[in-house]
Amino acid sequence: MSKLQNKVAVITGANSGIGLATAKLFLKEGAKVVLSGRRKEALEAVVKNLDGDFITVVGDVSKAADNKRLIEEAVAKYGSIDVLFLNAGIAPVAPTNELTEAHYNEVFDINVKGPILTVKEALPHITDGGVILFNSSIVHQKGFEGLSVYSASKGALRAFSRVLTSEVKSRGIRVNTIAPGPIETPIYGKMG
Repeated sequence: MSKLQNKVAVITGANSGIGLATAKLFLKEGAKVVLSGRRKEALEAVVKNLDGDFITVVGDVSKAADNKRLIEEAVAKYGSIDVLFLNAGIAPVAPTNELTEAHYNEVFDINVKGPILTVKEALPHITDGGVILFNSSIVHQKGFEGLSVYSASKGALRAFSRVLTSEVKSRGIRVNTIAPGPIETPIYGKMG
């Protein structure tokens, strides 16, 4: 029997790339999966090829109300959450001397505020011994031209996860941050 059998996993950014691949694997392993993404059409398209016990929730992680609804719908359907995978993110390219406040706000709203607000809503419903997983990036460790704000957002996410680890350790909840290198996903293609 798989370790994921009958576990409940909530995945943000599940309509493509790493999030979708994770959802497919979790479903194959017998998990109950809540797929979240902000593009309704993309979610509807991917679920046609999925098998297993899942629901979809359309929402924008940068919106507090959408995060609250995501967790409410997950708990209403499945009762609790065993795995929370905070995968949603964007990586627009802009040299530092061309940055705008709008660019900064969009990146930090989706890449930092979104995961933090999702965790806040989910914590009361994550089972003791559960897992919170953040998708960061190797970019914040290496530094790549044009990705200063993206890199800063991923570094902030890693710092948040370290603090969160100490806050939830008494419940046996594991907090991990992955930092993948280049993977051919839609976000990677947009980075150039």
